[in-house]
Amino acid sequence: MVGAAHEAAAQPSTSQIKRRLTKRGVKRIKFTKRTGTKQWNSRVKTWEYVRGVHVIREYKPIRGVDLVVVGDVVYQRFGRRWRYWKFRVAQNRYLGIPNPRQTEIMAVLKKDMRKFVSSYNYNKIVGELKNVGLSPKPRWKWHRPTRVSFHMVATFDIITSNTNVESREQEFEVSFYRDDYKAPWKSFMSTSRARKKLGTRKYTSQKIRAMKTLGSIDSQRRSKAAAAKLPAVNVPQFKNAAQLALFTHKMLRHSTPLKLEAYFMKVLAPHYFNNKSAGQLNQRGARLINLAAKRAFKLKATYKLMYCENPGVDRRRSSKTRYYLRSVIRGGNTMIAGRLMGGRYKEGVKVGQQWMITDLHVGVPQRDNAIQLVNSFSSRKKICPNDKI
Repeated sequence: MVGAAHEAAAQPSTSQIKRRLTKRGVKRIKFTKRTGTKQWNSRVKTWEYVRGVHVIREYKPIRGVDLVVVGDVVYQRFGRRWRYWKFRVAQNRYLGIPNPRQTEIMAVLKKDMRKFVSSYNYNKIVGELKNVGLSPKPRWKWHRPTRVSFHMVATFDIITSNTNVESREQEFEVSFYRDDYKAPWKSFMSTSRARKKLGTRKYTSQKIRAMKTLGSIDSQRRSKAAAAKLPAVNVPQFKNAAQLALFTHKMLRHSTPLKLEAYFMKVLAPHYFNNKSAGQLNQRGARLINLAAKRAFKLKATYKLMYCENPGVDRRRSSKTRYYLRSVIRGGNTMIAGRLMGGRYKEGVKVGQQWMITDLHVGVPQRDNAIQLVNSFSSRKKICPNDKI
Protein backbone atom coordinates (compact mmCIF):
# COMPACT_ATOMS: atom_id res chain seq x y z
CA MET A 1 0.00 0.00 0.00
CA VAL A 2 2.85 2.35 0.84
CA GLY A 3 4.47 1.60 -2.55
CA ALA A 4 1.22 2.26 -4.42
CA ALA A 5 0.71 5.58 -2.67
CA HIS A 6 4.30 6.55 -3.41
CA GLU A 7 3.82 5.71 -7.08
CA ALA A 8 0.57 7.71 -7.34
CA ALA A 9 2.18 10.72 -5.68
CA ALA A 10 5.02 10.55 -8.18
CA GLN A 11 2.68 10.95 -11.17
CA PRO A 12 2.80 14.38 -12.89
CA SER A 13 0.69 16.90 -11.04
CA THR A 14 -1.77 19.35 -12.54
CA SER A 15 0.61 22.24 -11.90
CA GLN A 16 3.50 20.38 -13.54
CA ILE A 17 1.52 19.73 -16.66
CA LYS A 18 0.32 23.33 -16.82
CA ARG A 19 3.91 24.60 -16.55
CA ARG A 20 5.02 22.24 -19.29
CA LEU A 21 2.24 23.31 -21.72
CA THR A 22 2.17 27.01 -20.93
CA LYS A 23 4.02 28.84 -23.68
CA ARG A 24 3.77 32.21 -25.34
CA GLY A 25 0.25 32.78 -26.66
CA VAL A 26 -1.39 30.16 -24.39
CA LYS A 27 -4.29 31.74 -22.50
CA ARG A 28 -5.42 28.82 -20.36
CA ILE A 29 -5.34 25.04 -20.04
CA LYS A 30 -8.44 23.00 -19.33
CA PHE A 31 -8.29 19.36 -18.22
CA THR A 32 -10.95 16.91 -19.47
CA LYS A 33 -10.81 14.80 -16.27
CA ARG A 34 -9.65 15.22 -12.67
CA THR A 35 -6.81 12.76 -13.20
CA GLY A 36 -5.02 10.90 -15.96
CA THR A 37 -4.66 7.25 -16.99
CA LYS A 38 -1.71 4.93 -16.51
CA GLN A 39 -1.21 2.53 -19.43
CA TRP A 40 1.46 0.16 -20.73
CA ASN A 41 3.20 0.94 -24.03
CA SER A 42 4.20 -2.46 -25.41
CA ARG A 43 6.22 -0.97 -28.27
CA VAL A 44 8.75 0.82 -26.05
CA LYS A 45 8.15 -1.45 -23.01
CA THR A 46 7.34 1.24 -20.50
CA TRP A 47 4.45 2.74 -18.54
CA GLU A 48 2.82 5.94 -19.75
CA TYR A 49 0.73 8.53 -17.97
CA VAL A 50 -1.86 10.12 -20.31
CA ARG A 51 -4.10 13.06 -19.46
CA GLY A 52 -6.59 14.80 -21.76
CA VAL A 53 -6.33 18.57 -22.06
CA HIS A 54 -7.65 21.51 -24.05
CA VAL A 55 -4.99 24.13 -24.69
CA ILE A 56 -6.64 27.47 -25.45
CA ARG A 57 -4.29 29.81 -27.24
CA GLU A 58 -4.43 33.00 -29.26
CA TYR A 59 -5.08 32.45 -32.98
CA LYS A 60 -2.94 35.15 -34.57
CA PRO A 61 -4.37 35.09 -38.14
CA ILE A 62 -7.77 36.30 -36.87
CA ARG A 63 -8.04 38.91 -34.17
CA GLY A 64 -10.40 37.97 -31.35
CA VAL A 65 -10.38 34.25 -32.20
CA ASP A 66 -8.84 31.54 -30.02
CA LEU A 67 -7.52 28.17 -31.12
CA VAL A 68 -8.46 25.19 -28.95
CA VAL A 69 -5.91 22.37 -29.32
CA VAL A 70 -7.58 19.17 -28.11
CA GLY A 71 -5.29 16.29 -27.22
CA ASP A 72 -3.40 14.25 -24.65
CA VAL A 73 -0.25 15.09 -22.76
CA VAL A 74 1.91 11.94 -22.48
CA TYR A 75 4.59 11.17 -19.87
CA GLN A 76 6.73 8.03 -19.82
CA ARG A 77 8.13 6.23 -16.77
CA PHE A 78 11.90 6.02 -16.41
CA GLY A 79 12.91 4.35 -13.17
CA ARG A 80 11.13 6.17 -10.38
CA ARG A 81 10.46 9.30 -12.43
CA TRP A 82 7.92 10.41 -15.03
CA ARG A 83 9.39 12.27 -18.01
CA TYR A 84 7.41 14.40 -20.45
CA TRP A 85 7.34 12.64 -23.82
CA LYS A 86 4.93 14.47 -26.17
CA PHE A 87 1.60 16.20 -26.72
CA ARG A 88 -0.66 14.07 -28.91
CA VAL A 89 -3.03 16.34 -30.89
CA ALA A 90 -6.51 14.92 -31.56
CA GLN A 91 -8.11 17.97 -33.22
CA ASN A 92 -8.23 21.75 -33.38
CA ARG A 93 -11.28 23.89 -32.68
CA TYR A 94 -11.90 27.60 -32.76
CA LEU A 95 -13.59 30.01 -30.37
CA GLY A 96 -14.86 33.46 -31.24
CA ILE A 97 -16.07 32.85 -34.81
CA PRO A 98 -19.84 33.42 -34.98
CA ASN A 99 -21.90 30.36 -35.90
CA PRO A 100 -24.04 30.61 -39.05
CA ARG A 101 -27.57 31.87 -38.38
CA GLN A 102 -30.61 29.68 -39.06
CA THR A 103 -31.67 31.83 -42.04
CA GLU A 104 -28.15 31.66 -43.46
CA ILE A 105 -28.08 27.87 -43.07
CA MET A 106 -31.42 27.35 -44.79
CA ALA A 107 -30.44 29.63 -47.69
CA VAL A 108 -27.41 27.41 -48.38
CA LEU A 109 -29.29 24.11 -47.98
CA LYS A 110 -32.17 25.16 -50.26
CA LYS A 111 -29.70 25.51 -53.15
CA ASP A 112 -29.31 21.72 -53.17
CA MET A 113 -31.93 19.86 -51.15
CA ARG A 114 -30.93 16.63 -52.88
CA LYS A 115 -27.49 16.81 -51.25
CA PHE A 116 -29.02 17.65 -47.86
CA VAL A 117 -31.46 14.72 -47.61
CA SER A 118 -29.55 12.29 -49.98
CA SER A 119 -30.44 11.37 -53.57
CA TYR A 120 -32.54 8.39 -52.46
CA ASN A 121 -34.67 10.30 -49.93
CA TYR A 122 -35.00 13.26 -52.31
CA ASN A 123 -37.32 11.30 -54.59
CA LYS A 124 -39.10 9.44 -51.76
CA ILE A 125 -39.98 12.26 -49.34
CA VAL A 126 -43.63 13.29 -49.78
CA GLY A 127 -44.09 17.05 -50.03
CA GLU A 128 -41.78 19.47 -48.23
CA LEU A 129 -39.63 18.93 -45.15
CA LYS A 130 -41.33 19.79 -41.85
CA ASN A 131 -39.82 21.45 -38.78
CA VAL A 132 -36.35 21.55 -40.32
CA GLY A 133 -33.78 23.39 -38.19
CA LEU A 134 -30.89 23.09 -35.79
CA SER A 135 -30.89 20.08 -33.46
CA PRO A 136 -31.60 20.81 -29.76
CA LYS A 137 -27.91 19.90 -29.37
CA PRO A 138 -26.27 21.35 -32.50
CA ARG A 139 -22.76 20.20 -31.47
CA TRP A 140 -21.03 23.10 -33.20
CA LYS A 141 -17.47 22.23 -34.18
CA TRP A 142 -15.14 24.61 -35.98
CA HIS A 143 -12.57 22.44 -37.77
CA ARG A 144 -11.05 25.48 -39.46
CA PRO A 145 -12.16 29.08 -39.83
CA THR A 146 -13.40 27.99 -43.26
CA ARG A 147 -15.19 24.82 -42.15
CA VAL A 148 -17.82 24.25 -39.46
CA SER A 149 -19.96 21.21 -38.70
CA PHE A 150 -23.21 20.99 -36.75
CA HIS A 151 -26.30 18.82 -36.36
CA MET A 152 -29.75 19.50 -37.79
CA VAL A 153 -33.07 17.71 -37.51
CA ALA A 154 -36.12 17.49 -39.79
CA THR A 155 -39.39 15.61 -39.84
CA PHE A 156 -40.98 14.36 -43.04
CA ASP A 157 -43.17 11.68 -44.61
CA ILE A 158 -41.33 9.20 -46.79
CA ILE A 159 -42.49 6.45 -49.15
CA THR A 160 -41.12 3.14 -47.87
CA SER A 161 -43.04 0.70 -50.10
CA ASN A 162 -45.75 0.53 -52.78
CA THR A 163 -48.40 1.07 -50.11
CA ASN A 164 -46.66 2.55 -47.03
CA VAL A 165 -45.69 6.10 -46.04
CA GLU A 166 -43.64 6.49 -42.87
CA SER A 167 -43.46 9.63 -40.73
CA ARG A 168 -39.88 10.10 -39.62
CA GLU A 169 -37.66 12.38 -37.59
CA GLN A 170 -34.16 12.44 -39.06
CA GLU A 171 -30.94 13.92 -37.71
CA PHE A 172 -28.26 15.19 -40.11
CA GLU A 173 -24.63 16.13 -39.56
CA VAL A 174 -23.84 19.04 -41.86
CA SER A 175 -20.48 20.61 -42.75
CA PHE A 176 -20.25 24.07 -44.31
CA TYR A 177 -17.24 25.24 -46.37
CA ARG A 178 -15.98 28.60 -47.61
CA ASP A 179 -12.80 29.99 -49.19
CA ASP A 180 -12.10 32.61 -46.54
CA TYR A 181 -13.42 33.10 -43.01
CA LYS A 182 -15.05 36.39 -44.05
CA ALA A 183 -16.50 34.95 -47.27
CA PRO A 184 -20.05 33.56 -47.63
CA TRP A 185 -20.56 29.82 -47.33
CA LYS A 186 -19.77 28.19 -50.66
CA SER A 187 -20.72 24.51 -50.32
CA PHE A 188 -21.77 21.86 -47.84
CA MET A 189 -21.85 18.13 -47.12
CA SER A 190 -24.61 16.26 -45.28
CA THR A 191 -24.65 12.85 -43.59
CA SER A 192 -27.72 11.13 -42.16
CA ARG A 193 -27.41 10.21 -38.48
CA ALA A 194 -29.95 8.90 -35.96
CA ARG A 195 -33.58 8.63 -37.02
CA LYS A 196 -36.86 7.99 -35.23
CA LYS A 197 -39.96 6.38 -36.68
CA LEU A 198 -43.06 8.40 -35.78
CA GLY A 199 -45.74 6.30 -37.48
CA THR A 200 -46.89 4.59 -40.69
CA ARG A 201 -49.90 5.10 -42.96
CA LYS A 202 -51.21 2.85 -45.72
CA TYR A 203 -52.38 3.96 -49.19
CA THR A 204 -53.23 2.30 -52.46
CA SER A 205 -50.33 1.91 -54.88
CA GLN A 206 -52.13 4.29 -57.25
CA LYS A 207 -52.21 7.06 -54.63
CA ILE A 208 -48.54 6.43 -53.79
CA ARG A 209 -47.59 6.93 -57.47
CA ALA A 210 -49.61 10.16 -57.61
CA MET A 211 -47.85 11.71 -54.61
CA LYS A 212 -45.56 14.68 -55.28
CA THR A 213 -42.10 14.14 -53.85
CA LEU A 214 -39.62 16.69 -52.59
CA GLY A 215 -37.63 16.06 -55.77
CA SER A 216 -40.52 16.86 -58.12
CA ILE A 217 -41.58 19.93 -56.10
CA ASP A 218 -37.99 21.21 -55.98
CA SER A 219 -37.55 20.63 -59.72
CA GLN A 220 -40.77 22.53 -60.45
CA ARG A 221 -39.62 25.44 -58.28
CA ARG A 222 -36.26 25.63 -60.05
CA SER A 223 -37.90 25.40 -63.48
CA LYS A 224 -40.18 28.33 -62.69
CA ALA A 225 -37.25 30.36 -61.39
CA ALA A 226 -35.24 29.63 -64.55
CA ALA A 227 -38.22 30.48 -66.79
CA ALA A 228 -38.71 33.80 -64.99
CA LYS A 229 -35.17 34.83 -65.99
CA LEU A 230 -35.76 34.21 -69.70
CA PRO A 231 -36.52 37.19 -71.96
CA ALA A 232 -40.06 37.77 -73.21
CA VAL A 233 -40.81 36.35 -76.66
CA ASN A 234 -44.06 36.95 -78.52
CA VAL A 235 -45.12 33.81 -80.39
CA PRO A 236 -47.88 34.21 -83.02
CA GLN A 237 -50.76 31.78 -83.48
CA PHE A 238 -49.56 29.57 -86.33
CA LYS A 239 -52.10 28.44 -88.91
CA ASN A 240 -50.00 25.59 -90.27
CA ALA A 241 -46.63 23.84 -90.04
CA ALA A 242 -45.17 26.13 -92.72
CA GLN A 243 -45.68 29.21 -90.54
CA LEU A 244 -44.21 27.35 -87.56
CA ALA A 245 -41.16 26.35 -89.61
CA LEU A 246 -40.53 29.84 -91.01
CA PHE A 247 -40.89 31.55 -87.63
CA THR A 248 -38.49 29.00 -86.10
CA HIS A 249 -36.08 29.74 -88.96
CA LYS A 250 -36.35 33.45 -88.16
CA MET A 251 -35.54 32.79 -84.48
CA LEU A 252 -32.50 30.72 -85.46
CA ARG A 253 -31.22 33.59 -87.63
CA HIS A 254 -31.94 36.66 -85.53
CA SER A 255 -32.42 35.81 -81.84
CA THR A 256 -29.96 34.92 -79.07
CA PRO A 257 -29.44 31.66 -77.14
CA LEU A 258 -31.67 32.89 -74.30
CA LYS A 259 -34.41 34.15 -76.61
CA LEU A 260 -34.30 30.91 -78.55
CA GLU A 261 -34.70 28.96 -75.30
CA ALA A 262 -37.67 31.14 -74.30
CA TYR A 263 -39.24 30.48 -77.70
CA PHE A 264 -38.74 26.71 -77.51
CA MET A 265 -40.23 26.59 -74.02
CA LYS A 266 -43.46 27.85 -75.59
CA VAL A 267 -43.59 25.78 -78.76
CA LEU A 268 -41.99 22.41 -77.96
CA ALA A 269 -44.40 19.47 -77.83
CA PRO A 270 -45.25 17.89 -74.44
CA HIS A 271 -42.96 14.89 -74.99
CA TYR A 272 -39.98 17.21 -74.42
CA PHE A 273 -41.14 17.93 -70.85
CA ASN A 274 -41.54 16.03 -67.59
CA ASN A 275 -44.29 18.46 -66.69
CA LYS A 276 -45.31 20.90 -69.42
CA SER A 277 -47.38 23.10 -67.11
CA ALA A 278 -44.45 23.49 -64.73
CA GLY A 279 -41.93 23.99 -67.54
CA GLN A 280 -39.82 21.00 -66.52
CA LEU A 281 -37.77 19.89 -69.52
CA ASN A 282 -36.70 16.27 -69.70
CA GLN A 283 -33.24 15.27 -70.98
CA ARG A 284 -34.48 15.08 -74.56
CA GLY A 285 -35.91 18.61 -74.40
CA ALA A 286 -32.82 20.10 -72.76
CA ARG A 287 -30.59 18.44 -75.36
CA LEU A 288 -32.68 19.77 -78.26
CA ILE A 289 -32.51 23.36 -76.98
CA ASN A 290 -28.80 23.25 -76.16
CA LEU A 291 -27.85 21.67 -79.47
CA ALA A 292 -29.96 24.09 -81.52
CA ALA A 293 -28.47 27.11 -79.74
CA LYS A 294 -24.95 25.77 -80.14
CA ARG A 295 -25.31 25.14 -83.88
CA ALA A 296 -27.14 28.41 -84.55
CA PHE A 297 -24.91 30.83 -82.63
CA LYS A 298 -21.79 29.30 -81.10
CA LEU A 299 -19.79 27.63 -83.89
CA LYS A 300 -17.46 29.11 -86.54
CA ALA A 301 -20.30 29.46 -89.04
CA THR A 302 -23.59 30.77 -87.67
CA TYR A 303 -27.05 29.83 -88.88
CA LYS A 304 -27.49 33.39 -90.16
CA LEU A 305 -24.37 33.08 -92.32
CA MET A 306 -25.41 29.77 -93.84
CA TYR A 307 -29.14 30.43 -94.43
CA CYS A 308 -30.92 33.10 -96.44
CA GLU A 309 -33.69 35.23 -94.95
CA ASN A 310 -36.06 33.48 -97.37
CA PRO A 311 -34.68 29.95 -97.36
CA GLY A 312 -35.04 27.41 -100.08
CA VAL A 313 -37.42 24.55 -99.24
CA ASP A 314 -36.68 20.98 -100.27
CA ARG A 315 -40.16 20.24 -101.69
CA ARG A 316 -39.31 16.64 -102.52
CA ARG A 317 -38.64 15.75 -98.87
CA SER A 318 -41.05 18.16 -97.17
CA SER A 319 -44.69 17.48 -96.26
CA LYS A 320 -47.60 19.32 -94.60
CA THR A 321 -46.12 18.64 -91.16
CA ARG A 322 -42.36 18.46 -91.87
CA TYR A 323 -40.23 21.07 -93.63
CA TYR A 324 -36.65 20.83 -94.88
CA LEU A 325 -34.91 24.19 -95.33
CA ARG A 326 -31.81 24.39 -97.54
CA SER A 327 -28.69 26.29 -96.55
CA VAL A 328 -26.76 28.41 -99.06
CA ILE A 329 -24.25 25.54 -99.36
CA ARG A 330 -25.31 22.25 -100.94
CA GLY A 331 -25.67 19.49 -98.37
CA GLY A 332 -26.73 21.67 -95.47
CA ASN A 333 -30.35 21.57 -94.31
CA THR A 334 -32.57 22.10 -91.28
CA MET A 335 -35.62 19.97 -90.57
CA ILE A 336 -38.57 21.37 -88.57
CA ALA A 337 -41.57 19.14 -87.85
CA GLY A 338 -44.81 20.17 -86.18
CA ARG A 339 -48.26 19.01 -85.28
CA LEU A 340 -51.53 20.58 -84.12
CA MET A 341 -51.80 19.73 -80.43
CA GLY A 342 -53.65 20.48 -77.20
CA GLY A 343 -56.96 22.30 -77.00
CA ARG A 344 -60.32 21.16 -75.67
CA TYR A 345 -63.76 20.20 -76.99
CA LYS A 346 -66.51 22.82 -77.17
CA GLU A 347 -69.89 21.88 -78.60
CA GLY A 348 -68.30 18.74 -80.01
CA VAL A 349 -65.55 20.68 -81.79
CA LYS A 350 -61.86 20.80 -80.79
CA VAL A 351 -60.81 24.40 -80.09
CA GLY A 352 -57.70 26.10 -78.74
CA GLN A 353 -55.21 23.83 -80.49
CA GLN A 354 -51.79 25.14 -81.50
CA TRP A 355 -48.98 24.05 -83.77
CA MET A 356 -46.02 22.74 -81.77
CA ILE A 357 -42.57 21.45 -82.69
CA THR A 358 -42.43 17.66 -82.53
CA ASP A 359 -38.96 17.22 -84.03
CA LEU A 360 -36.02 19.44 -84.98
CA HIS A 361 -32.61 19.10 -86.60
CA VAL A 362 -30.48 22.20 -87.15
CA GLY A 363 -27.78 21.70 -89.77
CA VAL A 364 -25.11 24.39 -90.21
CA PRO A 365 -22.15 23.51 -92.49
CA GLN A 366 -18.83 24.10 -90.70
CA ARG A 367 -16.27 23.11 -93.34
CA ASP A 368 -13.56 25.75 -93.78
CA ASN A 369 -13.90 25.77 -97.56
CA ALA A 370 -17.69 26.21 -97.24
CA ILE A 371 -17.23 29.21 -94.93
CA GLN A 372 -14.60 30.72 -97.25
CA LEU A 373 -16.91 30.23 -100.23
CA VAL A 374 -19.83 32.04 -98.58
CA ASN A 375 -17.62 34.88 -97.38
CA SER A 376 -16.07 35.31 -100.84
CA PHE A 377 -19.18 36.98 -102.29
CA SER A 378 -19.13 40.77 -102.28
CA SER A 379 -22.92 40.87 -101.82
CA ARG A 380 -25.34 38.49 -100.08
CA LYS A 381 -27.75 39.19 -102.92
CA LYS A 382 -25.62 36.94 -105.11
CA ILE A 383 -26.28 33.88 -102.94
CA CYS A 384 -29.69 34.93 -101.57
CA PRO A 385 -31.45 36.57 -104.58
CA ASN A 386 -34.90 36.41 -102.95
CA ASP A 387 -33.85 38.36 -99.84
CA LYS A 388 -34.56 42.06 -99.37
CA ILE A 389 -31.09 43.40 -98.70
